Amino acid sequence: MNCQVGYTLVNGNCISCNSNNCLFCSAPNQCAACLGNFANVGGSCQVCLNPCKTCTLIGTCATCMFPYSLNPNSNGQCYSCSDPNCKNCNFPEVSFCKTCVDGYTASNGVCVDLCVQDTCITCSSNNATQCTLCLPGYYITLADAQCMQCPNAPKCLSCVS
Repeated sequence: MNCQVGYTLVNGNCISCNSNNCLFCSAPNQCAACLGNFANVGGSCQVCLNPCKTCTLIGTCATCMFPYSLNPNSNGQCYSCSDPNCKNCNFPEVSFCKTCVDGYTASNGVCVDLCVQDTCITCSSNNATQCTLCLPGYYITLADAQCMQCPNAPKCLSCVS
């Protein structure tokens, strides 16, 4: 027999853990594993402190919230990457980015805009020079997928070549 979250099996009966934010307990009032961003401290679930997304102990992060690097350093402390568009970098090499926020890609440790053109909102996933969506007042050329300004901009928001 299995018990629902927050309960433990004692003598064939599901008994409440009597511990807030407890996933399951080893005995009543003795939490074994906590929910989400809570840490097990002496059998009691305590909320992880910012910027921890999840933690193993209070003040020791297992994962971190953005804009901090996803993974903490070896001491469980969150740190900022030097590039504001970086989601995950290595400590102490905080200037070398491994993964970037949407719209950017990591290239040799630097977050670069996926689209080469400033007037391009989105570009081809396999070619950063080919635009698939332009800013209002621009259109995509059929020949080379570049954004060109509409002849009547800013009066018109869209046009065709």
